Amino acid sequence: MAKARQKATRLTANQQHVMTALEAAKVPLGAYALLENLRGTGINAPMQVYRALRVLTSYGLAHRIETLDAYVASQSPQGHASFTAFAICDCCGQVEAFTDQALTHSLRDWMARTHFAAGESTIEVHGNCASCANESPNRSDR
Repeated sequence: MAKARQKATRLTANQQHVMTALEAAKVPLGAYALLENLRGTGINAPMQVYRALRVLTSYGLAHRIETLDAYVASQSPQGHASFTAFAICDCCGQVEAFTDQALTHSLRDWMARTHFAAGESTIEVHGNCASCANESPNRSDR
């Protein structure tokens, strides 16, 4: 991850603080949760967090999870070479990013056929992770 950060550009102190907090988080964090975690680092206002997040997402170092209005550190910055999907556990909040070449290929084929020019795209899949699905008392054993 450090190499990807160096390739993108040098991060400011605020951007580095936000990136470090995202990397340490076990669940996606919203801007205000990040602000609370970063008290004492010189980041004292929501706008400082939002500016840092805007830069980090533009470099591909962080992703915004739209449905949660929260952010996660990119697990493998890939630029815009493929579509990134996120599996979001509605029970524990765990988020796992993944790319799938077959999905990317299908989406690119569809865009070519329909002459659709996609902007920035994120696929979010909500459900339960394996741990939560196994612990759920309401699961059905079929």
